[in-house]
Amino acid sequence: MTRRFERSVSIAASALGAGLYFVLAVRVLALRRSLGWESETEWEASGDVWRVDSVKIVWGLLSTYFAAAALACFVGFLGLAKSIPSFVRFYRDYSIADFAFMTVSTLVVSYTSYSNKYVRTGVCEGLSRHPDLMRNMVEMGLNVENCELWFERAVVGIIGIMFILIVIRLHTLIALSKHYRYMWRDAAASKASHTGMRQLNTDSLHRIYLLPTPTSPQSSAMAFNHFDTTSHSHSTSETVVVYAPIPVGGMSESEARKMNATEAWIPHRTSTDAGSRSGSSTPRSHRHSRSASFHGHRRHSSNSRAAGLRKDSGFSPVDEKSETGPLI
Repeated sequence: MTRRFERSVSIAASALGAGLYFVLAVRVLALRRSLGWESETEWEASGDVWRVDSVKIVWGLLSTYFAAAALACFVGFLGLAKSIPSFVRFYRDYSIADFAFMTVSTLVVSYTSYSNKYVRTGVCEGLSRHPDLMRNMVEMGLNVENCELWFERAVVGIIGIMFILIVIRLHTLIALSKHYRYMWRDAAASKASHTGMRQLNTDSLHRIYLLPTPTSPQSSAMAFNHFDTTSHSHSTSETVVVYAPIPVGGMSESEARKMNATEAWIPHRTSTDAGSRSGSSTPRSHRHSRSASFHGHRRHSSNSRAAGLRKDSGFSPVDEKSETGPLI
């Protein structure tokens, strides 16, 4: 329930933000035509090309900011609606950066507006040079005479609205971060499951064959069907390594040393574990079952630490790296 609520809040916030920012961007661009510069003298009119208009710069920055915010919210809405983690991550990162920027800007503007009277005077002087814009602002009660007083009241109202928006955006940002964390966990779990179930790359493996013992189940003949035999058809000319179990009961330690046998230690397996793994069709389970049988022979032999190796033409040398099977 909590996860669904967080997703709903995030979708609603992104949709509302996209619509609101888009309307503001269009409104600011529409008011740009009213930003006409009124020249006081003919000399100033000739130098208008090189004049830097602060009002136009602010208007351009606002329109760019609102357009970028609308695009980011739209991307976040698509990511949340269609469960696209990359889009949601982009929207989350943008929301964090925008929240920090909005908070810092509100604090800086609040402090500057009340600590420096020159700011109010400069803003009113800049607005007075745009008569078309001033005529559009008459409906809001702004004129040249009450510009500074109107500016102070407007700053107070904007600061109050901004603090309310900061609190709302903080809660929506927390909900968005939690929802993205859930999406990231689901994506990681899905990726791990696909990685675990994918087919192994047999080109990096070395194939060996294990000869069955008299006590091996009949299903051991199917133990070599895990990989496609066609993947190794190009290596049929190579030497095939064959491992086979060799009984070592009744052989002394000195005889085993004369045969250059290598001593190896394997973990002790109980009869229950050996019985539960005897029906497995993998080569590792066959080695475990033979390991349990090998320990049974060693318990009844007079010498419990001897290991032997019979050098026949069909058998391979000892594999010193094997730790999960008997001496072979």
